[in-house]
Amino acid sequence: MTKLLKKLSHQSGFTTVVVMGMMFVGTMLVVAAFAAANGDTTVTRHDQYYKEAYNAAEAGVNWYLYHLTQDANYWSKCAQASGPDKNSPPVYDNTEGSSFAWTNIQGSQAQFMIDLLPAPGQTKCIIGQSTSIVNPSTGAFMVRSTGNYRGVHRSIVATFRRVGFLNFLYFTDIETLDPATAGSAAAQQAATTNCAHYYYVAARDPSKCTEIEFVGADTVDGPLHTNDELYICGQPTFGHQASDHIESSSPLPTDHPGYRTDSGCSGSKPKIVGTGNKLIAPAPVLTLPPSNAELKADADPTTGLLTGTNHIVLHKSNMSVNGTTMAYPANGVIYDQNSTCTPSYDTTQDYTPFVTNGTGCGDVYISSGTGSDAPATDLTIGADNDIVIDGNVDHGTNNEIGLIANNFVRVYHPVDRSKCGSSSGNLTDSDADPGHGSMSSPSIKAAILAINHSFIVDNWNCGTGLGSLTVTGAIAQKFRGPVGTNSGGVVASGYAKAYSYDYSLRYHQPPFFLDPVQAGWGILNETEQSPAAH
Repeated sequence: MTKLLKKLSHQSGFTTVVVMGMMFVGTMLVVAAFAAANGDTTVTRHDQYYKEAYNAAEAGVNWYLYHLTQDANYWSKCAQASGPDKNSPPVYDNTEGSSFAWTNIQGSQAQFMIDLLPAPGQTKCIIGQSTSIVNPSTGAFMVRSTGNYRGVHRSIVATFRRVGFLNFLYFTDIETLDPATAGSAAAQQAATTNCAHYYYVAARDPSKCTEIEFVGADTVDGPLHTNDELYICGQPTFGHQASDHIESSSPLPTDHPGYRTDSGCSGSKPKIVGTGNKLIAPAPVLTLPPSNAELKADADPTTGLLTGTNHIVLHKSNMSVNGTTMAYPANGVIYDQNSTCTPSYDTTQDYTPFVTNGTGCGDVYISSGTGSDAPATDLTIGADNDIVIDGNVDHGTNNEIGLIANNFVRVYHPVDRSKCGSSSGNLTDSDADPGHGSMSSPSIKAAILAINHSFIVDNWNCGTGLGSLTVTGAIAQKFRGPVGTNSGGVVASGYAKAYSYDYSLRYHQPPFFLDPVQAGWGILNETEQSPAAH
């Protein structure tokens, strides 16, 4: 027994070592677990900061949009901008003497900072000089908002542009037939007096005004805006995708603002694609400019300014003007001005220029090469009087074409009015445009703006059907312009409509395309970039 106790007493130190070893291993496991957990916490925390910095940058963009909403010229004040309220922070924009200023977001540790980015070719914002910030060819300017949250930075570049006609496939000011198409001078005056106003301001007399309906077979394959009230028979479709805005400025009728229905059409209601499947009404009125004189001022007097009636064919890298090859103007603007001109619209257009407008009117007959011969540059063609489309109009990939007339944008359609009910009523030639005849299913890829009148097919009610008029782009007009007639849903003369929106116009517009006179700023797009060095 004594020997056994002695042996056990000799092993007491070994037990202590084992216990301490186990404690050491346990401690290491705890440390490792803590380190792992701490690492996960660090990653999670950084991810949180990263998101908070982005939210702060978004807050800066929204802050700037708010001040533009309050003051449409806020961008022009550069770094000295103080905004409508006294608490607005300064804005950094590369102006000499300005400095960065972080703006704290109330109730948060996040901050944002705004940079106004100079326009292409400019180095800084200059107060009172719009071209130092606003790109004159697109009408857009860019703001960079950098968010900061506990030292983590993220930057967003937002492009701002006024809400304009190019936001919509279809825009009209007044939803009735153009009074200029009424015939005699007396009839035109009567139509102007009785019809040239919004229906929701005063009902138009149907015995004196031609109210044009959207019928069940009609599809406007893109965003739509009218300053007037839509007139519906059946269930036409408005819109193509969820982001499309379908808008009317009419507050009436009170039970379904924005449109009225033909009493002879039961179950009439538009099918709305986009904007939550609802018609936005009343939407703000977008006011047409009185003329395209601003565009004329942008035309280079040497390379871009024409006078009188001209025939232009656009090609990939140059254009033919009355048979003479010319280079495109550097800024992409071609303008045809009047010399001696008394504008008028002939509802029985026979294209004899000396009988109607004379060759002194700034009328452009326009067409283009297609496919590989389509213009490989952005262009805007303007006219003091009318633009007459006498062939297909195409443009290259990543390019846009604008057609802006003070009066009408017309689709060329020569006819023999003594044979209106037969196919021989559609002619293959005319005195004013030799070698050009009635077109079968023409295609027009362009942004179209008829400032004081309509986009219209000449002699739309004569001849026989010529297929579909395909327009890919945007159409804006003062009054509704007819393009054909139908019988039992079949085209009887002129064309069926095949209009679709060119969604590229939301961020890429033809050079110097005109905006509405009164229109607010909107965010065209947002792009994240590497944070600015602050």
